[in-house]
Amino acid sequence: MRFIRFGGLSPLKQDHYETGDDKGFHNPPVKKGFYAFPHLYVDKFLLSATNHPSHISNKSSWLKNYDGNKIKENDFYEKDKDGELIWDKDGDSFIIKTKWLKFLKRKKIKSSNVYASHKYKDVYYMTVLNKPHIFIHNGLIWHHLETKNEDIIKTSGSWVLTEENTYLDSLKKDKHNTLKDLHRMDKKSIGQNDPYIGPGLTYAKDHLEVFIERIK
Repeated sequence: MRFIRFGGLSPLKQDHYETGDDKGFHNPPVKKGFYAFPHLYVDKFLLSATNHPSHISNKSSWLKNYDGNKIKENDFYEKDKDGELIWDKDGDSFIIKTKWLKFLKRKKIKSSNVYASHKYKDVYYMTVLNKPHIFIHNGLIWHHLETKNEDIIKTSGSWVLTEENTYLDSLKKDKHNTLKDLHRMDKKSIGQNDPYIGPGLTYAKDHLEVFIERIK
């Protein structure tokens, strides 16, 4: 099965690891490893906690202009007459200035990968996600999906550790059940075969996050 990750593929020490069954949903299940998503199902919101260019995970880089200078957030987005950044019609992100859209096109950078700004010497600059790693993993997988007790090797908070085939079966079941909910809630979605991507109403993907101790 293919997975995707922004950042390196070497196991990392997880500084926020906690013990106990009441640990948070996104707290790592073990002390060392890395987070990933099944391919095509990235929830970029979860990348924001560790996507500063200085972070060891190496998820992002400073977005720089033709002269090699970092691009300031205040210069990157459109503003209204009061100087406030303007949201797009869906309210998902700010509107990028036309000159920077042209710049991204020339640089072959997807605007969706210009995901966050970060502070450097008291000024916020734009960053761009580095090219992700798409990899195949055939070993054990920590995940949040519903799984039969007899197929669970270990638990850690809301995480369960299973074989890759068990995880794949759980993912298919989750997708199937969520798709039924989607069709029931939104009749216009009938014919859509994926509840997590595609037009119209889609479901959150944060529960599809996985944790891998090492690639096998």
